[in-house]
Amino acid sequence: MPVGAAGYVTDAAVWLQNSLLTLEPGTQWGGTFAAKPGYHNTRNGNSPSNYSVVERPPDDGGPGDKAAAFDWTFPEAQRGDYSRISVYSTRLLNSSKDPNDPRLNGWREWYGQTDWDTTVEGWDTRHGYAVTSDSSHLWHIHLSESRSMTESYDNKEAMLSVLKGETVAQWRGVVTEGDGDVLLKCPYDEDRLDLFYVGPKGEVWHRWASSGGMNALWSESSPKENLGGQVVPGTLAATWKHDASGVEIVGLGSADSANAPSGCGQYWGMTLHRGGGSTGWGSLAGVYGAVPANVRTVPTTTTTSQRDSDGPVVLAVVGCLLALITLVLAATT
Repeated sequence: MPVGAAGYVTDAAVWLQNSLLTLEPGTQWGGTFAAKPGYHNTRNGNSPSNYSVVERPPDDGGPGDKAAAFDWTFPEAQRGDYSRISVYSTRLLNSSKDPNDPRLNGWREWYGQTDWDTTVEGWDTRHGYAVTSDSSHLWHIHLSESRSMTESYDNKEAMLSVLKGETVAQWRGVVTEGDGDVLLKCPYDEDRLDLFYVGPKGEVWHRWASSGGMNALWSESSPKENLGGQVVPGTLAATWKHDASGVEIVGLGSADSANAPSGCGQYWGMTLHRGGGSTGWGSLAGVYGAVPANVRTVPTTTTTSQRDSDGPVVLAVVGCLLALITLVLAATT
C-alpha cells in the first residue's frame, strides 16, 4: 500500500493482508485504504449517509480513522484464468449460504468470481442475500469488514479460516482427525466442563465453561488456552486429581533425544493446578523407565497408511496412559 495510506490501516488488517499473500503465493495486494466512498475509506472520511457508516451498530464501532475493506488480486484472472480465484470465491459463497457457519458474521460483504463466466458473484453477509459489482471483481476478491471489527484479529482469523477451506469445527479447534477429545466434569463445580483436545499442529488445547453446559463450551465466548506440546492425535488422556486440586494430562509426544532410550515411547504431559499455574511442560524423562523396551516409537506426523499400521501400537499405549499419570505427576513436580 502507499506509504501515506499506512496510517489508515490497523495492525490486524496488515496481518490479514500478509496471511492471504502467504496462503496463495503469487497473488498481490490490491489495496486497503482508498479515499473514495465505502468501506475502503475511513468512517470519518465518508459522508454520514454512505451505506458503510449508516448502520449503528455494527459500523459505528472501532476507530473512525481506519479503513475496513480489502482487495486481494489474482494476476492470472486478469487474463481470464479463474482457476485460483474461483476456489476462494466459492469457499466464501458456501460459507455465506450456510446458516450454521458464523465465521462471516463480522463482515458486511464480499465480491469475487466463483466460476468461469463474466458475472461477478458476491454476498451481503450481514443481511443474507446475493449481490454483484463491477467487472474488476472477476480478477480480485473484495472483502468489507464491519467497522466495529477493524481491530479484531479473531474476526480476521475467521475469514482466513473460510478462505483456507477449513470446516467450522476445525476453525473452532474442537475437532481434528483422530484428535481424541477428552471431556471432563468438574468435581467441585457441577456446572463446569473442561475439554482437552489436540490441535492441527499437534498442540494441546484446553477449553472450559463454568455455566451453560455444552452450548457454552462451543460458543465464541468460551475461554481457551494453548498448552503447547506436540502430541500424537488419539493418544491424549486427562483426569482430575483425586483431591480436585488440578487436572493431569498426558499423551504420546515429541521425542526427547537427550533422555529417551532407543526404541522407547515418548511422552508429553503436564498438570494444570486449580487456581492457575502448571507444571511439567514438554517430554517427561522421568517416565521413560516405566515404558516396556519393546514399545515402538510412534511418529508425530503420519499418513493414513501409517496410522493404520501403527494403530494397534497406539491403542496399546493409550491403555497405559491413565495408569502412568501418577508417574507423570511425580516426574514434573
